[in-house]
Amino acid sequence: MKITIPNGPQERGKKPSVSSLTRYSACPGSWRLEKDLPEPPESEDAKSGTEIHAWLASQDCELTESQKEVADSCERQRKEIELSIVEERTVGTMAIRDSLRLWFGESWSGLCDYLDFLNDEAAFICDYKTGRVGAADAETNLQLRGQAVIVKKNFPHLKRIYSAIIQPLAGKPTMVCYTEEDLELATLEIEGIMLLLDSPEAELNPTPDGCKYCKAKSICPALREQSLELAQVSKKAIVSELSNRDISYYLKASKPVESFISELEKEAKKRLSEGQEIKGCELTPGRVTRAVTDAQAVFGRIGDKITTEAFVECCKLSLPSLEKAYATATGLRQKEAKDELQQTLSGLITETQGSPILKLK
Repeated sequence: MKITIPNGPQERGKKPSVSSLTRYSACPGSWRLEKDLPEPPESEDAKSGTEIHAWLASQDCELTESQKEVADSCERQRKEIELSIVEERTVGTMAIRDSLRLWFGESWSGLCDYLDFLNDEAAFICDYKTGRVGAADAETNLQLRGQAVIVKKNFPHLKRIYSAIIQPLAGKPTMVCYTEEDLELATLEIEGIMLLLDSPEAELNPTPDGCKYCKAKSICPALREQSLELAQVSKKAIVSELSNRDISYYLKASKPVESFISELEKEAKKRLSEGQEIKGCELTPGRVTRAVTDAQAVFGRIGDKITTEAFVECCKLSLPSLEKAYATATGLRQKEAKDELQQTLSGLITETQGSPILKLK
């Protein structure tokens, strides 16, 4: 099999990317509003994700134990998925582990975390998510669909593209297979979203999906207007008297505002800690949390005054920590250790159902 990899720019520059397709679809106007803004500082979670992706792309980097565990899970789950389509694989296949940016002409691009050409007609791509917030399943995931469209654009001989999303901390991996007919429809859909972005009439629509990763929240007139509307309603509304329709509307409208407020607070803390003054704001000491660092040493000092049973009653055992320690001691993988420990400690583990979680759709 002979595959020629396009030699396009590996930086997206000021061009749209399929990684933001969910946001573009929800809020087309966000692209024009944010495209010239600088990138915000990378959060610790984002930095950790970048390092894990670099390791998965075979780059020379060191990971912490917890990062390595996530990376190993990504690798293991990818191999398991590929085994499920082993009938597609032929001799002479080629996999690209390095994150590869492919372009749809010169207009927009997408980054494939992993691209494997299974045979002359089929390819497999997967996207790694290393956070705890789950992404949409492969079948409905716009980013994966956009990646498949770009792979087909660059390798038009392909007739089937398997697309998987792997998110070990947020759920099970899922996969979808795009046929040529599927890819034709997907291309029309993605092109339609992308063509709308540069239109002066592109709508600004503050929603959880539209605002989640948008850099322009602080200057978005639609979000500002929505915030003012909520402020006015909160002054006079009696929640118990609102209609179900109003409750749905205000709940959905409040989510992007909550996100904006959270970012405002984070930025205010940063500036105040740097010595800047913000009228009406000040930093006060955080709440002090006390914790025992060595339970064995504590019992050694007070064991003559308190019984072992009473001391154990005061100790809270963390199951995730115990599972991790058990995995280290036995050499088992994390999930295998969890399953074995669950069986070994049968009757000693209780599960409590939490309060129902309100999910907006």
